[in-house]
Amino acid sequence: MRHLIKQEGYDDHTLADDIERGFSLVGDSTLSSVLPPKLVPATISEEDLHRHSDKASKALRYVTRSSGDDELDWGLWTKNSIGGGQRMDARSFTIGRFTHGRCSSRGVPLSQSGKVRPTDDLSQSQVNSTVNTYKQATVDDPDGICS
Repeated sequence: MRHLIKQEGYDDHTLADDIERGFSLVGDSTLSSVLPPKLVPATISEEDLHRHSDKASKALRYVTRSSGDDELDWGLWTKNSIGGGQRMDARSFTIGRFTHGRCSSRGVPLSQSGKVRPTDDLSQSQVNSTVNTYKQATVDDPDGICS
């Protein structure tokens, strides 16, 4: 990837390093030199997230339910119990570990090309609310893509 970034003259020279290091789910998002600026501050602190994580995790267990598709639920269960070292209970509930304590997020199964892709709802657990972003992701319209 580093070679392609250099060869193509892509402006975000640290992208390969960021991907190799991984992206934090809390705190400051990585800076990009190619996206337009837009500050979206976190609405809660990491400390508040962790301080309330036990109560929030217990509450989340009561609202977590089946996706409505037994096959998707089973796929989510098997993906999370076999891979990734995450535990799940019978209500398709994912337990994730974050840097300073335990924080829970509901597992959500997505069907893509006949396979189940496990994702986490990080907005409901308020993990997304702890991130400061400084750039705005953009999506080109069809005219921009074609040109």
